[in-house]
Amino acid sequence: MIRKIDDLEDRVFSFYGESQDLAYVRYCCETNEDVSLHLDVADVFDRLELLRGVNVESLVHRIRSEETQIARSLALFFWTYWQTSERLEVEHLTYLRREAAQYLTHVDGLYVEFLRLIALPAGGLEQAERLLSELSSLSSVKADLVQTFVRCWIAVAEKRLDRSEDARRHLELARDMSIERGFLALLMVQWRLASLSWQQGSPGTALELHQDADARSLARRFGKYGWLVQSHSSAAKCALDEQKLDVAREELERAEKLIGLKNAVPHPLAVANSRHVRGEYLWRLGEHDEAKRWVREALRIYREHEEVRGALEANVTLAEFRFETGDYDVVKAHLSGLISAADQSEYRDLRGRLLAIQARLDASDA
Repeated sequence: MIRKIDDLEDRVFSFYGESQDLAYVRYCCETNEDVSLHLDVADVFDRLELLRGVNVESLVHRIRSEETQIARSLALFFWTYWQTSERLEVEHLTYLRREAAQYLTHVDGLYVEFLRLIALPAGGLEQAERLLSELSSLSSVKADLVQTFVRCWIAVAEKRLDRSEDARRHLELARDMSIERGFLALLMVQWRLASLSWQQGSPGTALELHQDADARSLARRFGKYGWLVQSHSSAAKCALDEQKLDVAREELERAEKLIGLKNAVPHPLAVANSRHVRGEYLWRLGEHDEAKRWVREALRIYREHEEVRGALEANVTLAEFRFETGDYDVVKAHLSGLISAADQSEYRDLRGRLLAIQARLDASDA
């Protein structure tokens, strides 16, 4: 039963955290007797719909004009969720913090500060840890949701500093929170945990995490087809590392079915990743020409979307293919440039693969 405004916020943000989908949250609010009794659902959500695609000045105007705190918070969280990473710029978030501060709750303010932090070009780990400490002392669904986002960002920062165990600790705490609260953020957390396991040389553990039935069920429920494509293609990659070709084939087939669905529009980079792994799978089967074709298709998509890591990794895979077929002159012509690109981008795993090719070339010349 809702006895105070904090109870209303917890109930509404449990719906938001579960889906981050406007139509779903509206439906839950409309059909929940306690919420609909205390909130003019139609009025609030009709205005929220108008925030799609507007600039930060329009958001600030909406926040200032809303009469209820829950409507202001929902406006903030939905608007920021709808933005692309390119549009959430530091100056916009600074303006939002300055112009809307007195209309936002304490947790809302911490959320805006976190968004400013991740929009900065570098650093911010100490500030993120201070935010996390403050959020951990609060008790609300919204604070727990923001805490989950912060832990995920800290985990990425820790991994860049080669502190993998610290990264894992934050991700596991974020996973526990997501499971306890029923947050859709579980998908993001599970993905990063699996990726970390793979990077640490545990493809079997990563495969189990990528194949998690609960996470995949959650993704299907809310139509997160891009995540599902990534889940299946990444599971296929782990299966290849584990020499489980049948599992790899099954996962790639599932990814391809999702890509072909009319009502599914997965992100192009998710499609590219699937194409790349398919190429690696076909290479294992000895279908070399088809393998190269799929990896080149992945490379085209990566370049089209300016995905540096993906493009470089596809080029590394093609270099490995060429070396294995004895096309040494072509490999030599491109190898130094690829190593330089890996150095500049600090992709040490790709640099390691390239240096392995270099060592094998040197051995073949000896």
